[in-house]
Amino acid sequence: MASEQDYAEFYDRLGREYPETRHVHGEDPRRYHHVLSEIRPFAALGSRMLDVGCNDGVYTIPYCASGGVAHGIDISLSLITKAQTKARGLPATFEVGDIEEYSATIQYDLVLMSEVLEHFRRPERAIENVVRAVKPRGHLLLTTPSAGAGVMVLRYLARLFSGRYLVEPYTVVTDGTILGERYGMTGIQYRHDFYYLYALKRWLRRLGFETVKAYTAVHGTYARVPRMLGRLESHVELSRVPLLNLFGETAFLLMRRID
Repeated sequence: MASEQDYAEFYDRLGREYPETRHVHGEDPRRYHHVLSEIRPFAALGSRMLDVGCNDGVYTIPYCASGGVAHGIDISLSLITKAQTKARGLPATFEVGDIEEYSATIQYDLVLMSEVLEHFRRPERAIENVVRAVKPRGHLLLTTPSAGAGVMVLRYLARLFSGRYLVEPYTVVTDGTILGERYGMTGIQYRHDFYYLYALKRWLRRLGFETVKAYTAVHGTYARVPRMLGRLESHVELSRVPLLNLFGETAFLLMRRID
């Protein structure tokens, strides 16, 4: 496991040198629009949101522009600086923070945790801190890479329905990726785990949440099944099709805190 300093330095360098928002959301905006479609109804009510792993304000800023109030935290100082600059004039605040060590001073109507859980060294501690930040009857929107995008179909289905597997551990080596080839960030390993939707839902239910929505969504084009579903998704909302919505690349969970 990387030291706390190495972990923070990697993500700070990532924030300085890699335009993640443009690459990840600009080239294929489907996941981005899925997240926005889930959080905008809360913004319309003026709900207060905590954005965990807020990056450069990629969701925080449109949320506030849609009527909400938000606070974003990220481990990267460079990303927080970018977010503060982009959010001028909006009801958004930001701070440098590590959710694994974070203690929220207030509770929020909505906590967004999109594509960050898979990178944590101690995801259990991160989730515990997130739970404490959600007010009673408040909501948590969690998205992670789905294990359906990371393993063979039959293995995925067997593990999905058994409910005994929460995560498929996965480590990315920056060599041979866009980070290494275009931005010179070679020789670095970082976590990019895949989660099983049903086990993730059960985990959160044990922590005092009830399920509002649980589905997967398609983005990207690197696998045959998601490619096929990507074409279908232009005509059908996959989240409404019980079997098909298990094969997307991103797991979406909208949960409500019970107590």
